[in-house]
Amino acid sequence: MGRSLEGSFLQFSYNYVNSQNTVIQSTSRSGTQYGSARAYTDIFKYLGAYFGPSYDFSAGRLLDAEYGARLKSSCDCWAADMALIQSYNPNEVQFQFQLTLGGLGSLGRSPFGQNPFQSRARSSILPSY
Repeated sequence: MGRSLEGSFLQFSYNYVNSQNTVIQSTSRSGTQYGSARAYTDIFKYLGAYFGPSYDFSAGRLLDAEYGARLKSSCDCWAADMALIQSYNPNEVQFQFQLTLGGLGSLGRSPFGQNPFQSRARSSILPSY
């Protein structure tokens, strides 16, 4: 189960708040309905892909979307994570990256976040998210 706990993942979340139970009144009669998803998978041995959209069901619009890729070395001594994040309110585009060198540490911010099923014990030098 080591590979299944450290490799690919798929995560969904859904939040609902009734408009009568909020401190500040919502502009929507149906309250707040918000959903998000995160998915990462290895496409090839040295390449992985990430996708993470967030959607507002009350307003019927996409709030933001994240698209990313991970390049890994054949020696398992370095990895480069890159992601493009597009948000719609405010309308902006971000680029995030992280370069991880095995045994030395990392530079930048991981665009993928933590794998929700990641085990504590790691079998390689690089962290698997």
